[in-house]
Amino acid sequence: MELKDSKMKEEVCQNNKYDNTLLPIIIRDSREKQGHGYKFIKSASCSGMEVAALPFGDYALKGFPDLIIVERKQDIDEICSNIGVNRERFERELQKIVDANVKFRYIVVEDYWSSIFRPNKFSKMHPNAIFESIISLEIRYRINFIFAGTPEMAHRIVRSLLMKAYKYRIEGIV
Repeated sequence: MELKDSKMKEEVCQNNKYDNTLLPIIIRDSREKQGHGYKFIKSASCSGMEVAALPFGDYALKGFPDLIIVERKQDIDEICSNIGVNRERFERELQKIVDANVKFRYIVVEDYWSSIFRPNKFSKMHPNAIFESIISLEIRYRINFIFAGTPEMAHRIVRSLLMKAYKYRIEGIV
């Protein structure tokens, strides 16, 4: 990967505190539930994953705390809990992301949009209320909800989001 200027190359190496290969390290929040979430192994495009406490979200890039944050949600039931009985706490967390001026914000859901319209195990929220709440949160907090459908597709999406954000930051595009 060619860097646009040597100052940025120096900054990346210094911030990430690893060798000159300039491959990103993905940080997985240490509070992510045991047995849930994703593992990122070392590859041609990634230096692997570290587990550490993040101030918010589940995944970020080491050395770039204000670039991208990804929150993982298992299913629509978890979303309903967040936007229903736990809404105040959830919105406080989203506001922290806004206050930290994180450029790219995502909530990746391991479920389908259409799941909103099936009966939910833990919520009596009307499907229209769920739908409108999600749209409202996207606009209000400038956060993108991505319904991936499956955990495997969610994993792929999270990796791509993190890798593209890193690539474009290094290239000076964002």
